[in-house]
Amino acid sequence: MKHIIPYTAVALIIILAFSSCKKYECNPLIFPVRTKKARVVNSWNYELVLRNGLDVTTGNVTANTGESTIDYSLSRIGFDDQDRFSTWIYFNDLDTLKQYDGSWEFQDKREKVVLKFDEPYPPVGQVQEWNLIRLQENRLWWTEVIDDINNLEYRLTPSSPSGGLFN
Repeated sequence: MKHIIPYTAVALIIILAFSSCKKYECNPLIFPVRTKKARVVNSWNYELVLRNGLDVTTGNVTANTGESTIDYSLSRIGFDDQDRFSTWIYFNDLDTLKQYDGSWEFQDKREKVVLKFDEPYPPVGQVQEWNLIRLQENRLWWTEVIDDINNLEYRLTPSSPSGGLFN
């Protein structure tokens, strides 16, 4: 009986560890130390952006002449714990950094993050939906599909090791 208790405890820990990471990859520790929301709340830099498998981090490959090019290496996004976000996007063709603000929330059992933009984003109330593929304390990855033909994957890392919004 003395030997069964340690084996049962180990088995229970393994089962709990694997069941907590079903939706998307989570903290690499056995038990996540921070909640999913706490892992999103941070200021993030774009480490890699892929469009249909092509690295477009420093210049978005445009699909048409009316589309702006974005340098994601100079852009960033931050989320706070009051369900607000701010993003700064660097437009190459305008040689300018623009700020957009709004609210964010989890949807579909925390498998998606939905952003709803405030003014001046045209039109007001514009919504973006991201499918989370990795959410760790030091990694935020998501995908989105634009116009049913452009598959985008974003890989972000925290702006500072201490975390916190807009560091």
